[in-house]
Amino acid sequence: MITLLAFIFVLSLVVFVHELGHFLTAKAKGVAVQEFGFGIPPRIWSKKVGETVYSINFFPIGGFCKFLDDEGKHNHPRSFNSKSKKERILIASAGPIMNLFLAILILTLLYTVGFKTNLIPGMGDHAGVVNTQKIRIIGVDKNSPAEKEGLKEGDIINKIGGQKVSVDTEVLAKINELTTKNPDEKIGIEIERDSKTSVKNIQTFEDRIKGSNNKEITVRRVGITLETLGEAKAPFYLAPYIATTETFRLMGLTFVGVLDFFGKLLTKFSLSENATSFVGIAGMAGASAKMGVLPLLQFSAILSISLAVLNIMPIPALDGGHIFIMVLEKIARRDFSMKAKNIIQLTGFGLLLLLMIILTIRDLSLVDLLKRIF
Repeated sequence: MITLLAFIFVLSLVVFVHELGHFLTAKAKGVAVQEFGFGIPPRIWSKKVGETVYSINFFPIGGFCKFLDDEGKHNHPRSFNSKSKKERILIASAGPIMNLFLAILILTLLYTVGFKTNLIPGMGDHAGVVNTQKIRIIGVDKNSPAEKEGLKEGDIINKIGGQKVSVDTEVLAKINELTTKNPDEKIGIEIERDSKTSVKNIQTFEDRIKGSNNKEITVRRVGITLETLGEAKAPFYLAPYIATTETFRLMGLTFVGVLDFFGKLLTKFSLSENATSFVGIAGMAGASAKMGVLPLLQFSAILSISLAVLNIMPIPALDGGHIFIMVLEKIARRDFSMKAKNIIQLTGFGLLLLLMIILTIRDLSLVDLLKRIF
């Protein structure tokens, strides 16, 4: 149940802010908004206020703003199509921009109060951030390479393979990064015990664990369980700047991830292990919620950035797809027919829906889905 509630909270927040961006910008530009909806129909609740119907729909996996549209005839002065292309592009891009503002706001709060950066390594590495995080061993597997090399509960891990680490999620990532080419190579782990440091060269072993989308993946381990102590914190007057810098850093990482996903899909007809469906998002939201309020807010910021980046890319049916078509019309100095644009958008929507169904089937069986939600 925690997973379901966390999923609804996170998705409601990022989708509401996204659609609010479209709504407010459209209103500011004089476009009549016929409906402001959360979720995908069928409708389960609605209320009309002024000229706009506010609705909540059955499937909580999106949202929409329905503008007054005259099918490209430009006759009605308050229709979306009567506005200039510059104004329409601004309205279409307002949703992703609002998602970035939401991320900056959340991250500003997190840096001000202090938080653990377990979800995304590197968030505590900005100038001005006081990073007191360190990694403590809280468990050593019996007969594991770690036990044989003398690692003990309470040891602090400073470096993996000579590279500094500060949160527990970095340890597994570094171990697997360093053993990619040579799995049999020992890993140098620098530990601190009783204010003294030493390096233990430890052999890794292969293990199977559940990934973010609940699918088992193969990893290299040494046989230890870890926790992160401390926090990353910044002075309140620096927090907005650091939050903005971090938002743009995460945008770059997300762009690379999206391009990699579609590159593999189009050239190798394969789905990246890092891609996930709403089921996977629900699982990650639930895991974050179980860690506390701050991790859940951190995940919300990350998801908001991801939504902004995905929506601004030139993919039919998304904001970027609409913007791309308008840019092409501007270059061609003529409007394409509504029939052609509708075919492009509906085809894009159908392909995205099919892709989401495939990802969902890959992520979980129905039985596992019910277990994770309830």
